[in-house]
Formats: sequence, structure tokens, C-alpha cells
Amino acid sequence: MTMQGTEYLNGFLRTQIGKQVLVQFLLGSNTFVDKSGRLLDVGANYILLQLANSDDLLVCDFFNIRFVTVYQ
Repeated sequence: MTMQGTEYLNGFLRTQIGKQVLVQFLLGSNTFVDKSGRLLDVGANYILLQLANSDDLLVCDFFNIRFVTVYQ
């Protein structure tokens, strides 16, 4: 198994590039922050989102991600 395989979140998210997603991040011990947009890229320790209704890009720390909703 490698980090590219779909057994890992990185690998699975790579199969979802181009789709709209809602990503929930855990900050501290009990604060959740939601970010939504189009998934553009997945790295070893980050994801790249194009924010909804904007051309802005958001680089997100992979290790704070708790939940990802992929819209079909």
C-alpha cells in the first residue's frame, strides 16, 4: 500500500478532484470550521480548494481535516 492508494484519505480524495466538496476542520479540541469549494489538488499534507463563487484558492492543512462531503 502506498499513500496514492485509495486505502488512504489522500488517495481517495485524488479520485474526487474536480468535484464540489465540503471539508470540516477541527481546530483545537472542539471547534469545527467548514470550507467548501471545488477540489483542485491533493498533496501529501494539504488539499487545494477553489472557493465557491470565487476565483480564490485555499490551501488547507491535511491533518486538521475530520470530515469531507463530496457532492455528486
